[in-house]
Amino acid sequence: MAAGEENLRQRVGYFNADNGVFFQQDDDVLSFVIRTYTGGSASDTRTVAQSNWNTDKLDGTGPSGVTLDETKTQILFMDFEWLGVGSVRCGFVLDGQFVVAHVFHNANALSEVYMQTAILPVRYEITTTGAIAGAKAMKQICSSVMSEGGYNQISAESVARRTTALGSIGATFLPLVSIRLASNALGAVVIPAQMKVLPTSAGDYEVALVKNATLTGASYDTTTFPHVDFDVAATAMSGGTIVQVSYTSATNQSSGSAVPDVGYNFDLQLGVTIGGTSDVYTVAVRELGGSGDAIGSLSFYDLTA
Repeated sequence: MAAGEENLRQRVGYFNADNGVFFQQDDDVLSFVIRTYTGGSASDTRTVAQSNWNTDKLDGTGPSGVTLDETKTQILFMDFEWLGVGSVRCGFVLDGQFVVAHVFHNANALSEVYMQTAILPVRYEITTTGAIAGAKAMKQICSSVMSEGGYNQISAESVARRTTALGSIGATFLPLVSIRLASNALGAVVIPAQMKVLPTSAGDYEVALVKNATLTGASYDTTTFPHVDFDVAATAMSGGTIVQVSYTSATNQSSGSAVPDVGYNFDLQLGVTIGGTSDVYTVAVRELGGSGDAIGSLSFYDLTA
């Protein structure tokens, strides 16, 4: 982190705008924070300054004897029992040892869970809250999230599908079906599973799964799935990144799997920008030699707890 000064705030942790746990330097005060939306709005009232850390204040007086220098490289860790009521431990790895600085105890203390969800992004912030002396920087090296509890590697697929054929498919990709996270479920864990396309007229076709194309005329169904919106109304598309491709003709159905042989392909998980914009995946098709028609679908795993 940059050296602390008035009107400079820096945060590192596992959090979003509503929930999470993070390490903070606000002005020149270090603290650990649990953010929660359980009361209907985001609250950072559980902010514990360094002078009140209950295990090792890391000011030279604690069991480790270490004085934390936040302007040097640090290995921050936070672990918690996600029953929604367990303890949250926060600290640093120093000289190869996990040094716990503060523990938030929640069991037998709260009337509800301490935050809404443990499905959150790793996040870094450096923000000015007023005038500062000059430009400041915070350096990020790496991050990792691990779950000792694991996850269920078997899940039913949900299917977003076009029920009427898309006509006049030419040499330019056209969108058959697209999915995105619902606006009220931006923390959902959704992974594309399979795309399927069936030509309904003669010809040879290229089929692609495209990430974050710009769609023209999209109108999303927001009621069929609890955490996912889907569109079959878009009439054109541009840009985006092709993440999978297959080929088919009128005598065959094209299909492509977006998952590995074992488990899920989390590299394709729908993400969200810090501004709240979801990734969009589109099954697109083009006819390689003329004009044709096709229907298609995109299935996905919704692993949201």
